Order: sequence, then structure tokens, then C-alpha cells
Amino acid sequence: ARSLNVPVLLGDRDVDVTLQRLAEALSRTDSKRFDEAVLQLSALQRDMGLSDAVPGRGVSKEELSGLVENLKKGASQLDEVMRTQLPEIFTALIDERDRFMASSLAQAEGDVIVAVVGKSHMRGIAQYLTDTEGFEVIPCAVKN
Repeated sequence: ARSLNVPVLLGDRDVDVTLQRLAEALSRTDSKRFDEAVLQLSALQRDMGLSDAVPGRGVSKEELSGLVENLKKGASQLDEVMRTQLPEIFTALIDERDRFMASSLAQAEGDVIVAVVGKSHMRGIAQYLTDTEGFEVIPCAVKN
């Protein structure tokens, strides 16, 4: 972007604010519900192949490709567990930041804006931009 003289917007919320909001959310989260969600998240981790990772061991291209595919599939499931089982934590980590980033994008100058965001933020940002700001979101496909 810089070599083409295209402006770059770093539109996420300050990490210290997010960590403070997360600490507040954790203090409001029921410990039994938290423990149950951790069990669900651990099962998802196993299903995605993350529990097989061994630090320091080399990973083949095939293993890495399989892990990436599992992560793509698991991200939606992870979001759903967080949204339903740990709503306070989901709000602090995902929802509030979606709104912040969407607001940053809405205020950005230019006729065409390309946003690169994490998978967990795509749906929330797109929904906020279309519902609140009147934007048209054109999703792109990622090629392997």
C-alpha cells in the first residue's frame, strides 16, 4: 500500500482498552458456565487438530494445510460457543471491537475501501456497516 501511496488505516481498538474490558467481563462471568465453555472449546481444539501440535517439532506442508482448513471450519464454531456460553467475554473480545473497527472504516476517506480483518470479525463488521452505516459489503474469496 505504501509503495502505491495508498493510505493505510489501522482501525482496531487499543489493546489496553480491550484487555481492561476483558478483565471486567471475566469478573462478571459465572465460573461454572466458564468451565463448561472451556470444555467445549477444548473439544473444538481437539477436533481442529490443535491438541496434536508439539512445540519444536517441524510441520509438513500437508499438516499445515490441514490445520489451516480445520481452523477455518472451527472459527465459526468457536465464535458460536463464545457468543452463547460466554457472552460477556465475546462482547469484550469480538463485538465491541467489531463496532470500533466498523466505525473506523465508516469514517475512512475514499470511494473504495479494502479491509483486511480476522475471520472472527468479518460478520460483525459487515453487519454493522450495512445495517448502521448503509455500506455495501462485497466479500472476497480467498484462494488456497
